[in-house]
Amino acid sequence: MKGFVLYLCILLSFSATAQVELQQDSVLTFAEFMLQVRSNHPIARQADLIRDAGAANVRSARGGFDPKLKGNLDQKYFEEKEYYDLGKAGVSIPTWLGIELEGGYERNQGLFLNPENNVPNAGLWFAGLSIPLGQGLFIDERRADLRRAQAFQRQSKAERDLALNRLGLEAGEAYWQWFQAYHKLDVIREAVQIAEVRYDAVKRSAFLGDMANIDTLEAAIQLQNRQLMLNEAQLEFRNQTQSLSFYFWLNGQIPLELSPSIRAQLIETMDVSEIGDLPPIDTILNRHPEIRSTSAKIDQLEVDRRLASEMLKPEINLRYKPLTEAVSGDIWSEYSVENYSWGVQFNFPLFLRKERGKLQLTKLKLQDGQYQLLNKRQSISIKVQQAINTVEATQGQILLGNATANNYRGLVEGEQQLFRNGESSLFLVNSRERSYINARVKVIELVAKNKSSDLKLQFAMGVLK
Repeated sequence: MKGFVLYLCILLSFSATAQVELQQDSVLTFAEFMLQVRSNHPIARQADLIRDAGAANVRSARGGFDPKLKGNLDQKYFEEKEYYDLGKAGVSIPTWLGIELEGGYERNQGLFLNPENNVPNAGLWFAGLSIPLGQGLFIDERRADLRRAQAFQRQSKAERDLALNRLGLEAGEAYWQWFQAYHKLDVIREAVQIAEVRYDAVKRSAFLGDMANIDTLEAAIQLQNRQLMLNEAQLEFRNQTQSLSFYFWLNGQIPLELSPSIRAQLIETMDVSEIGDLPPIDTILNRHPEIRSTSAKIDQLEVDRRLASEMLKPEINLRYKPLTEAVSGDIWSEYSVENYSWGVQFNFPLFLRKERGKLQLTKLKLQDGQYQLLNKRQSISIKVQQAINTVEATQGQILLGNATANNYRGLVEGEQQLFRNGESSLFLVNSRERSYINARVKVIELVAKNKSSDLKLQFAMGVLK
């Protein structure tokens, strides 16, 4: 229990520390937010594990080419007689060319030794190789495993980038929705303050007899409508803040909450996202993690196809081992080219139904992967173009929205002046202000849409990582 309490206190201290760090910077920029997500979010940490798994898989496949020490000891004793004592030790070294090198030492003795196991008293040294002349000459299971592992490593890197790309899109959209809710709430708060001041002024004027009592009712209704809008905006902002808090973590382990003191960037300080010089579409597609992942899968299937084709050949393995006796520790003194052992192994199925069926199945999978690649290339191309269109469209919409909001502001100021001169009504002033508020909110929505569209363009290009 004491250990649990201590652990809980440590977690709370970490959380408090992180909260203070977030409060120190009162303005949360998009770049700072994305850096926080990439550095601390569990999905980002998990994506790095995918890459590490690919590297570990290659390391494991390379182990198929590691040299191996081998040894065998077989003895028999009966009625105090040594029937036989067979001992053999050596090393085998696989190579990338499919040739396996072997060397070692053999020493056998005993009263009832099989004649084929007779060796000199000092033992027999041997060295040789095994060469595949048919099946396994160009590729075998060992080489196929390494090729597949290397392709899987490329796939794992692409899958990591793809996971980070998706995380970047989800986090970025959450930020811009929070950004939109923040500024919308700010506009409506200002509108409520104006309505409160006007209501107090109209109520005093009506009390003094300068305005009709019905104007007081008009001002009260307008204040109530804006207070209702404020409640809705506050609810939306709280929900968006909770959604944004999901992407704040401490070291990928402790979830954090976004401090209420954090503010969004001012719209006036932000540049409108524009389409710069983009690479050619073929370059975008070749760099896209989804295309790289699918291409790596196809590479693995291509290895399977090559291996299945290799299995159609007969299995012919040639073995050759020079033999020599060690005299006074010198293994070369008695070496002769006439001392050797050799053999050949042949194996070939008559109908090859298993091999031909596996090859056909592998070709079908390979063709299916190629169709998937074509479909994904076309889909990504369309999404990139759609995102470009949206970014370009919102550029003009923001300019038009700002101009419209400025014009509405001019109408509001003019209508207020007419109202002060007694040439207008409170209803018209409220109507002008309502249109001005809607125009400002529309500009906020267009800015958020422009930034979100730029985010989707980067996602479509696969560069959010």
